[in-house]
Amino acid sequence: TIAALEQDVPSGFDGTIFEVVAEGLGDTGKALAELHRIGRRSEANISTTSVKRRDELQHVLDSGGGWALSNQIENVLSRTRLNPEDRFPGLSAGMKRRTLFARALASNPDLLLLDEPSLGLAPLVVKRIFEIVKKINSENNTTVFLVEQNANLALKTAHRGYVMENSRIIMADAADKLMVNEDVRKAYLGI
Repeated sequence: TIAALEQDVPSGFDGTIFEVVAEGLGDTGKALAELHRIGRRSEANISTTSVKRRDELQHVLDSGGGWALSNQIENVLSRTRLNPEDRFPGLSAGMKRRTLFARALASNPDLLLLDEPSLGLAPLVVKRIFEIVKKINSENNTTVFLVEQNANLALKTAHRGYVMENSRIIMADAADKLMVNEDVRKAYLGI
């Protein structure tokens, strides 16, 4: 599978962080998100129709590996330090990007495409995201294609780097070799 984190936060997401992440995981994820929405209602405010639908969803999840998927989502949210009950529409732009990063991770992709993952995030959050990227690359053997203007951070994370200018690749090499390349150091690393 391929998962992506784009620069811009798409519109149209509603619900809690858990629901936004779950909805990106196919039919079973959508069932989890719907069950979560029903569960947020108090027992006093739940209709007979909702109770019936909740029972149907629980059956779907029992037979389709839904509880394992729920655990997977919870693990990713814990790893990215996101509160599953926070409402997505009220989040800052940076928190929305973190949520969408978690959504991409929860799909357990073979290829993860990241477009400026540090954009708009606090330095500590950026550090945590790049730690996660390195970890999923090494532990899950996930290929990560990273586009990042912070060349220092990108090269410390990557195995291989490509330097682009005016939409053209002008240099390509192992990341550790690019880190010590005099031209790269002067132009992109501020050294």
